[in-house]
Amino acid sequence: MKPIVAHKGKRSYRCTVRGLASHSAYAPNGVNAVEAAAEAVVG
Repeated sequence: MKPIVAHKGKRSYRCTVRGLASHSAYAPNGVNAVEAAAEAVVG
């Protein structure tokens, strides 16, 4: 085993997800940004 002067590195991403606010009585008219962000992370 030899000492190595390095590291694995880092990769990062930045993503902005926007939704559309809506009253809970009219939820189908809005866009949930959390759900959109979850879909972006999964696939």
